[in-house]
Amino acid sequence: MLKSELKAEEYRARAREASAAAAEASLDRIRERHQQAAITWSELADAEEARAQQSRAVLQSSAASPRSRSTSKSSGEPDGSSEPH
Repeated sequence: MLKSELKAEEYRARAREASAAAAEASLDRIRERHQQAAITWSELADAEEARAQQSRAVLQSSAASPRSRSTSKSSGEPDGSSEPH
């Protein structure tokens, strides 16, 4: 499991906690604060899930073409790692 997936799960749990706290709050201002926190945690979770999807896509494309990295080094072009002559 990717780190971003773990974060997304954690953020979803925090969003649920904030929603529950909002439902239990008797004061409007406190309820609004918890509701806003739930929204923010949900947005963070969405962002982490998007990051996880992007990472999975990159990993899959890397796995599909493992020679793409090695071909650039074997092309004979300088890679900048050698010292000047």
